Amino acid sequence: MSRIVVEQDGVKRRTSGSFFRGSTTNFYPNDQSLKKNYAIDQYMTHGFMPKSGFVTKSTPIVAFGSCFAANISNYLHDRGFNILTKKASKAYVTQMGDGMVHTYAIRQQFEWAWLNKTPSLDLWHGYSAEEFGYSEAARADTKELFDTAEVFVITLGLSEIWYDEPTGEVFWRAIPKDRYDPERHKFRVATHAETLANIKAIHELIRYFRPEATIIFTVSPIPLTATFRPVACLSANAVSKATIRSAVDEFMLETAPADDRLFYFPSYDIVMYAFNNQWTEDRRHVYRHILNFNMKIFEHYYCDPALPKADLQAALDKAQRLDKLIGTLGHAAVAMKEKTEVEVEASPEAKREERRLQRKQARIQERVAQRIAAVSARRAAARAEKATAVAAE
Repeated sequence: MSRIVVEQDGVKRRTSGSFFRGSTTNFYPNDQSLKKNYAIDQYMTHGFMPKSGFVTKSTPIVAFGSCFAANISNYLHDRGFNILTKKASKAYVTQMGDGMVHTYAIRQQFEWAWLNKTPSLDLWHGYSAEEFGYSEAARADTKELFDTAEVFVITLGLSEIWYDEPTGEVFWRAIPKDRYDPERHKFRVATHAETLANIKAIHELIRYFRPEATIIFTVSPIPLTATFRPVACLSANAVSKATIRSAVDEFMLETAPADDRLFYFPSYDIVMYAFNNQWTEDRRHVYRHILNFNMKIFEHYYCDPALPKADLQAALDKAQRLDKLIGTLGHAAVAMKEKTEVEVEASPEAKREERRLQRKQARIQERVAQRIAAVSARRAAARAEKATAVAAE
Protein backbone atom coordinates (compact mmCIF):
# COMPACT_ATOMS: atom_id res chain seq x y z
CA MET A 1 0.00 0.00 0.00
CA SER A 2 1.33 3.43 -0.96
CA ARG A 3 1.90 5.89 1.89
CA ILE A 4 1.98 9.66 1.97
CA VAL A 5 2.90 12.20 4.63
CA VAL A 6 0.14 14.55 5.78
CA GLU A 7 0.51 17.44 8.17
CA GLN A 8 -2.05 18.81 10.64
CA ASP A 9 -1.25 21.52 13.14
CA GLY A 10 2.46 21.10 12.45
CA VAL A 11 2.41 17.36 13.16
CA LYS A 12 3.39 15.05 10.32
CA ARG A 13 2.09 11.52 10.04
CA ARG A 14 2.09 8.82 7.43
CA THR A 15 -1.22 7.60 6.07
CA SER A 16 -2.67 5.77 3.10
CA GLY A 17 -1.86 7.31 -0.25
CA SER A 18 -4.10 4.97 -2.25
CA PHE A 19 -7.00 7.39 -2.63
CA PHE A 20 -7.28 10.77 -4.27
CA ARG A 21 -7.79 13.37 -1.53
CA GLY A 22 -8.96 16.30 -3.62
CA SER A 23 -7.69 19.85 -3.56
CA THR A 24 -9.51 21.06 -0.42
CA THR A 25 -8.85 18.49 2.28
CA ASN A 26 -9.76 19.92 5.71
CA PHE A 27 -9.08 17.76 8.74
CA TYR A 28 -11.41 17.29 11.70
CA PRO A 29 -9.93 18.97 14.79
CA ASN A 30 -8.61 17.12 17.80
CA ASP A 31 -8.34 18.61 21.28
CA GLN A 32 -4.99 20.20 20.52
CA SER A 33 -6.26 21.62 17.22
CA LEU A 34 -8.88 23.69 19.02
CA LYS A 35 -6.20 25.29 21.19
CA LYS A 36 -4.35 26.76 18.24
CA ASN A 37 -4.55 30.50 17.63
CA TYR A 38 -5.98 29.78 14.19
CA ALA A 39 -8.67 27.37 15.44
CA ILE A 40 -11.54 29.78 14.76
CA ASP A 41 -10.49 30.49 11.18
CA GLN A 42 -9.46 26.97 10.25
CA TYR A 43 -11.76 24.68 12.23
CA MET A 44 -14.92 26.69 12.94
CA THR A 45 -15.63 29.30 10.27
CA HIS A 46 -13.57 28.26 7.25
CA GLY A 47 -15.53 28.56 4.02
CA PHE A 48 -18.51 30.44 5.48
CA MET A 49 -17.50 33.97 6.34
CA PRO A 50 -17.77 37.13 4.17
CA LYS A 51 -14.58 38.66 2.81
CA SER A 52 -15.12 41.74 4.95
CA GLY A 53 -17.67 43.06 7.41
CA PHE A 54 -20.60 45.13 6.17
CA VAL A 55 -23.11 45.38 9.03
CA THR A 56 -22.88 48.83 10.61
CA LYS A 57 -24.73 50.18 13.64
CA SER A 58 -27.28 51.76 11.28
CA THR A 59 -27.90 48.72 9.06
CA PRO A 60 -31.57 47.66 9.37
CA ILE A 61 -31.65 44.01 10.51
CA VAL A 62 -34.60 41.63 10.75
CA ALA A 63 -33.81 38.53 12.81
CA PHE A 64 -36.39 35.86 13.63
CA GLY A 65 -37.11 32.13 13.57
CA SER A 66 -36.52 29.64 16.36
CA CYS A 67 -35.82 30.52 19.99
CA PHE A 68 -32.09 30.72 19.24
CA ALA A 69 -32.88 33.79 17.10
CA ALA A 70 -33.44 35.72 20.33
CA ASN A 71 -29.77 35.25 21.25
CA ILE A 72 -28.67 36.88 18.02
CA SER A 73 -31.22 39.70 18.30
CA ASN A 74 -30.46 40.42 21.95
CA TYR A 75 -26.70 40.41 21.52
CA LEU A 76 -26.66 42.73 18.52
CA HIS A 77 -29.33 44.98 20.05
CA ASP A 78 -27.31 45.29 23.26
CA ARG A 79 -24.25 46.16 21.16
CA GLY A 80 -26.14 49.05 19.59
CA PHE A 81 -27.07 47.54 16.23
CA ASN A 82 -30.31 48.42 14.46
CA ILE A 83 -32.50 45.36 15.07
CA LEU A 84 -35.89 46.18 13.59
CA THR A 85 -37.51 43.15 15.21
CA LYS A 86 -36.61 44.50 18.67
CA LYS A 87 -38.73 47.61 18.17
CA ALA A 88 -42.42 48.06 18.98
CA SER A 89 -44.56 46.73 16.16
CA LYS A 90 -47.75 44.83 15.44
CA ALA A 91 -45.72 42.43 13.28
CA TYR A 92 -45.69 38.88 14.58
CA VAL A 93 -41.99 38.53 13.77
CA THR A 94 -41.43 40.98 16.62
CA GLN A 95 -44.03 39.60 19.03
CA MET A 96 -43.39 35.94 18.28
CA GLY A 97 -40.12 36.13 16.36
CA ASP A 98 -38.40 33.39 18.34
CA GLY A 99 -41.40 31.06 18.17
CA MET A 100 -41.53 30.42 14.43
CA VAL A 101 -39.53 27.27 14.71
CA HIS A 102 -39.92 25.49 11.37
CA THR A 103 -39.52 26.47 7.73
CA TYR A 104 -43.26 26.48 7.02
CA ALA A 105 -43.94 29.11 9.70
CA ILE A 106 -41.13 31.34 8.41
CA ARG A 107 -42.22 30.98 4.79
CA GLN A 108 -45.78 31.91 5.78
CA GLN A 109 -44.62 35.27 7.13
CA PHE A 110 -42.91 36.23 3.88
CA GLU A 111 -45.85 35.09 1.75
CA TRP A 112 -48.33 36.88 4.01
CA ALA A 113 -46.36 40.16 4.03
CA TRP A 114 -45.40 40.37 0.36
CA LEU A 115 -47.99 38.25 -1.46
CA ASN A 116 -50.92 38.89 0.89
CA LYS A 117 -51.33 35.11 1.07
CA THR A 118 -53.49 34.38 4.10
CA PRO A 119 -54.14 30.84 5.40
CA SER A 120 -57.75 29.67 5.24
CA LEU A 121 -57.64 28.40 8.84
CA ASP A 122 -56.54 29.85 12.18
CA LEU A 123 -53.00 28.48 12.17
CA TRP A 124 -51.06 31.00 14.22
CA HIS A 125 -51.06 30.69 18.01
CA GLY A 126 -48.74 31.98 20.73
CA TYR A 127 -47.00 30.25 23.61
CA SER A 128 -50.24 30.12 25.62
CA ALA A 129 -52.31 29.01 22.61
CA GLU A 130 -53.63 32.55 22.13
CA GLU A 131 -54.84 33.21 18.60
CA PHE A 132 -52.89 35.75 16.56
CA GLY A 133 -55.18 36.06 13.55
CA TYR A 134 -54.47 37.85 10.28
CA SER A 135 -55.08 41.53 10.90
CA GLU A 136 -54.17 43.91 8.11
CA ALA A 137 -52.36 46.15 10.57
CA ALA A 138 -50.05 43.29 11.58
CA ARG A 139 -49.48 42.38 7.94
CA ALA A 140 -48.69 45.99 7.02
CA ASP A 141 -46.15 46.25 9.85
CA THR A 142 -44.56 42.96 8.76
CA LYS A 143 -44.31 44.18 5.18
CA GLU A 144 -42.76 47.45 6.32
CA LEU A 145 -40.13 45.56 8.31
CA PHE A 146 -39.30 43.32 5.37
CA ASP A 147 -39.27 46.24 2.91
CA THR A 148 -36.84 48.12 5.16
CA ALA A 149 -34.45 45.32 6.12
CA GLU A 150 -31.01 45.21 4.56
CA VAL A 151 -30.01 42.06 6.44
CA PHE A 152 -32.24 39.06 7.19
CA VAL A 153 -30.99 36.63 9.86
CA ILE A 154 -33.24 33.57 9.70
CA THR A 155 -32.84 30.83 12.30
CA LEU A 156 -34.30 27.39 11.61
CA GLY A 157 -35.22 25.24 14.59
CA LEU A 158 -37.04 21.97 13.99
CA SER A 159 -38.74 19.69 11.47
CA GLU A 160 -41.74 18.35 13.39
CA ILE A 161 -45.03 19.89 12.25
CA TRP A 162 -48.77 19.76 12.91
CA TYR A 163 -51.00 20.31 9.90
CA ASP A 164 -54.60 20.35 8.75
CA GLU A 165 -55.08 17.28 6.57
CA PRO A 166 -57.90 18.53 4.29
CA THR A 167 -56.07 21.74 3.33
CA GLY A 168 -52.44 20.72 3.95
CA GLU A 169 -51.89 24.00 5.83
CA VAL A 170 -49.28 23.90 8.60
CA PHE A 171 -49.67 25.33 12.11
CA TRP A 172 -47.07 27.62 13.65
CA ARG A 173 -46.78 25.37 16.65
CA ALA A 174 -48.95 22.59 18.08
CA ILE A 175 -52.75 22.81 18.01
CA PRO A 176 -54.64 24.36 20.95
CA LYS A 177 -56.22 21.60 22.99
CA ASP A 178 -59.76 22.96 22.65
CA ARG A 179 -59.36 23.14 18.84
CA TYR A 180 -57.90 19.70 18.24
CA ASP A 181 -59.87 17.52 15.84
CA PRO A 182 -58.33 14.05 15.41
CA GLU A 183 -60.16 13.61 12.12
CA ARG A 184 -58.31 16.45 10.42
CA HIS A 185 -55.34 17.54 12.57
CA LYS A 186 -52.28 15.38 11.94
CA PHE A 187 -48.62 15.26 12.89
CA ARG A 188 -45.56 14.40 10.81
CA VAL A 189 -41.92 15.24 10.29
CA ALA A 190 -41.20 17.58 7.38
CA THR A 191 -39.00 15.86 4.83
CA HIS A 192 -35.67 17.04 3.52
CA ALA A 193 -37.32 17.88 0.19
CA GLU A 194 -40.05 19.96 1.85
CA THR A 195 -37.54 21.79 4.01
CA LEU A 196 -35.33 22.53 1.03
CA ALA A 197 -38.34 23.77 -0.99
CA ASN A 198 -39.34 26.14 1.83
CA ILE A 199 -35.83 27.54 2.15
CA LYS A 200 -35.69 28.10 -1.61
CA ALA A 201 -39.09 29.84 -1.53
CA ILE A 202 -37.94 32.16 1.29
CA HIS A 203 -34.79 33.02 -0.64
CA GLU A 204 -36.69 33.66 -3.88
CA LEU A 205 -39.18 35.97 -2.18
CA ILE A 206 -36.44 38.02 -0.53
CA ARG A 207 -34.53 38.24 -3.78
CA TYR A 208 -37.63 39.38 -5.67
CA PHE A 209 -38.72 42.07 -3.21
CA ARG A 210 -35.34 42.95 -1.62
CA PRO A 211 -32.75 41.99 -4.26
CA GLU A 212 -29.85 43.80 -2.56
CA ALA A 213 -30.48 42.48 0.94
CA THR A 214 -28.10 40.09 2.68
CA ILE A 215 -29.58 36.77 3.80
CA ILE A 216 -27.97 34.82 6.63
CA PHE A 217 -29.33 31.39 7.53
CA THR A 218 -28.51 29.78 10.87
CA VAL A 219 -29.66 26.57 12.57
CA SER A 220 -30.61 26.53 16.23
CA PRO A 221 -28.76 23.99 18.41
CA ILE A 222 -31.58 23.99 20.99
CA PRO A 223 -33.09 20.48 21.06
CA LEU A 224 -36.74 19.51 21.08
CA THR A 225 -38.44 19.83 24.47
CA ALA A 226 -40.41 16.71 23.56
CA THR A 227 -41.30 14.80 20.44
CA PHE A 228 -44.73 13.74 19.21
CA ARG A 229 -43.16 10.71 17.55
CA PRO A 230 -43.37 7.29 19.27
CA VAL A 231 -39.58 7.19 19.67
CA ALA A 232 -37.07 8.53 22.19
CA CYS A 233 -36.72 12.30 21.97
CA LEU A 234 -32.92 12.03 21.63
CA SER A 235 -33.32 10.22 18.33
CA ALA A 236 -36.24 12.36 17.16
CA ASN A 237 -34.17 15.48 17.79
CA ALA A 238 -31.21 14.06 15.86
CA VAL A 239 -33.45 13.49 12.84
CA SER A 240 -35.11 16.90 13.18
CA LYS A 241 -31.80 18.77 13.21
CA ALA A 242 -30.19 16.60 10.53
CA THR A 243 -33.10 17.29 8.19
CA ILE A 244 -32.70 21.05 8.56
CA ARG A 245 -28.90 21.08 8.47
CA SER A 246 -28.69 18.88 5.36
CA ALA A 247 -31.36 20.95 3.57
CA VAL A 248 -29.52 24.19 4.34
CA ASP A 249 -26.27 22.67 3.13
CA GLU A 250 -27.78 21.48 -0.15
CA PHE A 251 -29.41 24.87 -0.65
CA MET A 252 -26.13 26.71 -0.03
CA LEU A 253 -24.19 24.43 -2.39
CA GLU A 254 -26.71 25.10 -5.15
CA THR A 255 -27.39 28.78 -4.56
CA ALA A 256 -24.53 30.55 -2.79
CA PRO A 257 -22.04 30.43 -5.73
CA ALA A 258 -24.36 32.73 -7.71
CA ASP A 259 -25.46 34.90 -4.76
CA ASP A 260 -22.71 36.83 -3.02
CA ARG A 261 -25.18 38.21 -0.45
CA LEU A 262 -26.16 34.80 0.86
CA PHE A 263 -24.44 33.19 3.87
CA TYR A 264 -24.68 30.34 6.33
CA PHE A 265 -23.51 31.17 9.85
CA PRO A 266 -22.30 27.93 11.52
CA SER A 267 -23.45 28.64 15.09
CA TYR A 268 -25.08 25.20 15.27
CA ASP A 269 -21.93 23.42 14.16
CA ILE A 270 -19.73 25.32 16.62
CA VAL A 271 -22.01 24.77 19.61
CA MET A 272 -22.46 21.08 18.86
CA TYR A 273 -18.92 20.07 17.95
CA ALA A 274 -16.36 22.59 19.22
CA PHE A 275 -17.16 22.13 22.92
CA ASN A 276 -17.69 19.22 25.31
CA ASN A 277 -19.91 20.72 28.02
CA GLN A 278 -22.05 23.23 26.17
CA TRP A 279 -25.38 22.47 27.86
CA THR A 280 -26.67 23.79 31.15
CA GLU A 281 -28.14 21.27 33.58
CA ASP A 282 -31.41 20.93 31.62
CA ARG A 283 -29.38 19.80 28.57
CA ARG A 284 -31.42 22.15 26.37
CA HIS A 285 -29.92 25.59 26.89
CA VAL A 286 -26.43 26.57 25.87
CA TYR A 287 -24.10 28.13 28.41
CA ARG A 288 -23.81 31.89 28.11
CA HIS A 289 -20.04 31.86 27.59
CA ILE A 290 -20.47 29.68 24.48
CA LEU A 291 -23.35 31.79 23.16
CA ASN A 292 -21.30 34.91 23.75
CA PHE A 293 -18.37 33.45 21.83
CA ASN A 294 -20.68 32.60 18.91
CA MET A 295 -22.07 36.11 18.78
CA LYS A 296 -18.58 37.59 18.89
CA ILE A 297 -17.71 35.46 15.85
CA PHE A 298 -20.62 37.14 14.08
CA GLU A 299 -19.48 40.60 15.16
CA HIS A 300 -15.88 39.93 14.14
CA TYR A 301 -16.63 38.69 10.62
CA TYR A 302 -19.88 40.42 9.66
CA CYS A 303 -19.73 43.81 11.35
CA ASP A 304 -18.00 47.06 10.43
CA PRO A 305 -16.06 48.00 12.40
CA ALA A 306 -15.19 44.43 13.27
CA LEU A 307 -14.78 43.17 16.79
CA PRO A 308 -10.98 42.99 17.31
CA LYS A 309 -9.48 39.56 16.80
CA ALA A 310 -7.92 39.75 20.26
CA ASP A 311 -11.38 40.14 21.82
CA LEU A 312 -12.69 37.19 19.83
CA GLN A 313 -9.76 35.01 20.87
CA ALA A 314 -10.26 36.06 24.50
CA ALA A 315 -13.90 34.95 24.26
CA LEU A 316 -12.80 31.56 22.92
CA ASP A 317 -10.16 31.17 25.63
CA LYS A 318 -12.75 31.91 28.30
CA ALA A 319 -15.31 29.55 26.77
CA GLN A 320 -12.76 26.73 26.54
CA ARG A 321 -11.56 27.34 30.08
CA LEU A 322 -15.07 27.19 31.53
CA ASP A 323 -15.95 24.25 29.30
CA LYS A 324 -13.09 22.28 30.85
CA LEU A 325 -14.01 23.33 34.37
CA ILE A 326 -17.62 22.23 33.91
CA GLY A 327 -16.33 18.87 32.70
CA THR A 328 -14.26 18.54 35.85
CA LEU A 329 -16.53 20.00 38.52
CA GLY A 330 -19.95 19.81 36.92
CA HIS A 331 -22.40 22.67 36.65
CA ALA A 332 -21.23 24.08 39.98
CA ALA A 333 -18.05 25.17 38.23
CA VAL A 334 -19.69 28.37 37.07
CA ALA A 335 -21.64 30.87 39.08
CA MET A 336 -24.55 32.32 37.14
CA LYS A 337 -26.59 35.27 38.33
CA GLU A 338 -29.91 33.95 39.56
CA LYS A 339 -32.57 33.78 36.83
CA THR A 340 -30.29 35.58 34.36
CA GLU A 341 -27.51 34.65 32.02
CA VAL A 342 -25.98 38.09 31.62
CA GLU A 343 -22.46 36.86 32.13
CA VAL A 344 -20.73 33.74 33.36
CA GLU A 345 -17.75 33.92 35.68
CA ALA A 346 -15.64 31.20 37.26
CA SER A 347 -16.36 30.57 40.94
CA PRO A 348 -13.46 30.64 43.47
CA GLU A 349 -13.52 26.85 43.57
CA ALA A 350 -13.43 26.72 39.79
CA LYS A 351 -10.49 29.13 39.67
CA ARG A 352 -8.51 26.91 42.04
CA GLU A 353 -9.38 23.89 39.91
CA GLU A 354 -8.32 25.78 36.82
CA ARG A 355 -4.89 26.52 38.28
CA ARG A 356 -4.54 22.87 39.28
CA LEU A 357 -5.45 21.75 35.75
CA GLN A 358 -2.98 24.21 34.26
CA ARG A 359 -0.17 22.85 36.41
CA LYS A 360 -1.16 19.30 35.52
CA GLN A 361 -1.26 20.15 31.83
CA ALA A 362 2.16 21.78 32.05
CA ARG A 363 3.61 18.64 33.64
CA ILE A 364 2.05 16.46 30.94
CA GLN A 365 3.43 18.67 28.19
CA GLU A 366 6.86 18.58 29.80
CA ARG A 367 6.83 14.76 29.96
CA VAL A 368 5.65 14.55 26.34
CA ALA A 369 8.43 16.89 25.26
CA GLN A 370 10.97 14.77 27.15
CA ARG A 371 9.70 11.58 25.51
CA ILE A 372 9.81 13.15 22.06
CA ALA A 373 13.34 14.35 22.70
CA ALA A 374 14.38 10.91 23.92
CA VAL A 375 12.85 9.18 20.88
CA SER A 376 14.54 11.70 18.57
CA ALA A 377 17.85 11.11 20.28
CA ARG A 378 17.55 7.32 19.94
CA ARG A 379 16.64 7.63 16.28
CA ALA A 380 19.56 9.97 15.65
CA ALA A 381 21.89 7.57 17.42
CA ALA A 382 20.55 4.65 15.38
CA ARG A 383 21.04 6.56 12.12
CA ALA A 384 24.55 7.50 13.14
CA GLU A 385 25.37 3.89 14.07
CA LYS A 386 23.97 2.67 10.74
CA ALA A 387 25.97 5.27 8.84
CA THR A 388 29.15 4.22 10.64
CA ALA A 389 28.49 0.58 9.82
CA VAL A 390 27.94 1.37 6.13
CA ALA A 391 31.12 3.42 6.02
CA ALA A 392 33.07 0.58 7.62
CA GLU A 393 31.93 -1.80 4.89
